Amino acid sequence: MSVWALALLGACEVVYTTDCLPPPPGQPGCTDPLDTGVDSASSTTGDSDSSPGTGTSSSDPDTGWPAGEWVAALQWKGLVFDTIQDAIVDADDGDTVLVSPGTHLERIDFHGKALHVRSTHGATATILEGGRGGSVVSIRGMEPATAVLEGFTITGGLGYEDHGGGIFVENADAVIKHNVITGNEAGIAGGIYFRHGHAVAHNNLVVDNLANQGGGAVVCTNCKGGFRYNTLVYNQSAQGPAGEWFYEPQGDLVGNLILQLDDETHAFRFMEALGYTFDTDYNLLWPEVAWVPQGGEDWPQGTGLVYQEPRFEDLAAGDLRLANGSPGIDQGPADELDADGSRADLGAFGGPDGDWSPDAPNHPHRANPWDTGGSTE
Repeated sequence: MSVWALALLGACEVVYTTDCLPPPPGQPGCTDPLDTGVDSASSTTGDSDSSPGTGTSSSDPDTGWPAGEWVAALQWKGLVFDTIQDAIVDADDGDTVLVSPGTHLERIDFHGKALHVRSTHGATATILEGGRGGSVVSIRGMEPATAVLEGFTITGGLGYEDHGGGIFVENADAVIKHNVITGNEAGIAGGIYFRHGHAVAHNNLVVDNLANQGGGAVVCTNCKGGFRYNTLVYNQSAQGPAGEWFYEPQGDLVGNLILQLDDETHAFRFMEALGYTFDTDYNLLWPEVAWVPQGGEDWPQGTGLVYQEPRFEDLAAGDLRLANGSPGIDQGPADELDADGSRADLGAFGGPDGDWSPDAPNHPHRANPWDTGGSTE
């Protein structure tokens, strides 16, 4: 991971020294805000399909979080586990897999299940470290749209089959939201790879990923979903540093904010798009370069594109919220609104699901329209 990407994670760490994040029941609280209650030794195994741990009944009617220390738990079932993958193996369709704060040396696979896998305390506090052993997250078993990955920093991935360093989604309709995807590498799609299916990635920070061939941030191969309201910063590839759309894709590319390195000659590459049945509207791209390489004038350009410097709160420190006066404010589709009712901003914090922060806890009853986790009471 680059020094700049580390700054992204470190920029928000003050939250642990100035404000106490409410811990899961039974875990350490405000007396030691740096103590997350996570046993790092129990979170160092990856890709484990071993038998799950025994469960403990939950007595908390408000969150469904089991008492005691745990790495992962099944919300409302009172079951706790030493690894995230063990929780996934034991889970049933419709379950929420909670993940506690810490750096988890795991690569996880949804195994075709309709699960909501989410952190309890947000992406800055909850890191999935792939150890360069493959894609950090695999969702490749026809998972439905109720399969959700939310609230993680995903890093250290080296693409499975040389595709999808951070996340590999294939033949699935899953939702990827409110994550920080950084420091991953693959031949194709350093950050996220979509192949077939109707998966959607929205409101993510995709930062400093590398593809050795094409698609530094994202690749859509015959995908039918969407890539909406994401912030892409300093992803690299010789072909399509921001992304590539291949082979009859229908995945919309809308509402994103893309900041590239100064020496890039184009942002995206479109190949065999055949009819352009996807939208490429309302995106911000800086520096101003072509969407596609020279000679690709017939590929889709989109409407409502903004070619101006985005103006973040503090790019050097990794704060990628839009600053006052940013040209990305109120530039999304006219019929889509931010959570405050104004016209949608571009980037990861824009649109109806943009009311999130990578360093804020994801509580199951947050009064935000994007929150689908936890019990409905």
